[in-house]
Amino acid sequence: MTTTRAALIVSFIGLLAASCGSAEADGSPGANSSPEADVTATTTALSCAEITAFADRITDVGIMYDYQPSGSPRDLASENDVVFAGLLTGETADGSTEPDDEDGVGYVSFEIEVADVAVGADTIAVDDRVSVAVDYNPTDISAAEFREVAVAGIPVVVFANATDDDRGFVAALEGLMTACDGAEPIGLRGTTAGWADIESLDEVLSLARAGE
Repeated sequence: MTTTRAALIVSFIGLLAASCGSAEADGSPGANSSPEADVTATTTALSCAEITAFADRITDVGIMYDYQPSGSPRDLASENDVVFAGLLTGETADGSTEPDDEDGVGYVSFEIEVADVAVGADTIAVDDRVSVAVDYNPTDISAAEFREVAVAGIPVVVFANATDDDRGFVAALEGLMTACDGAEPIGLRGTTAGWADIESLDEVLSLARAGE
């Protein structure tokens, strides 16, 4: 599937609606948010099944975590270096978090084109392409299974911390979510009451931004 660049538009809801594909914008974007401008978009439709397959894969990584769930997007934002919205480009990379250990945890990183930055504007900007990694158990899952579902154009909201290694950024355990058009976020998202009534990726980003 071939997909063009993300349309940078005012609301991420608009980005989601256009991106069950991707788009190329006319005009110059602002530094850290989508510009108020007319856009000319060429879209390639994504199915909800493709988006759901990506969400299912990143939530089933063969690792059981013992962690404290976040109370809300605002709380999660306070624990991460960056929070942003964007689109998968379809490019991935993979490796091991412990290269000298044959039984070490693996990681797969997804390249994402940034469309809007809620937190971390001093670190990333609109139009940047950044890598965001998720750890997985390579004895249960292969990197190829992640590559197969990393379809270009899938919309995401990311909460992540920077690393000093090849992974780039590492997604929070509740910090890599997507959504079908008009549907609530799925994937790595919060489960407490502070997340219960959230209905869109745009709402997640707005709540995270309010916590700055």
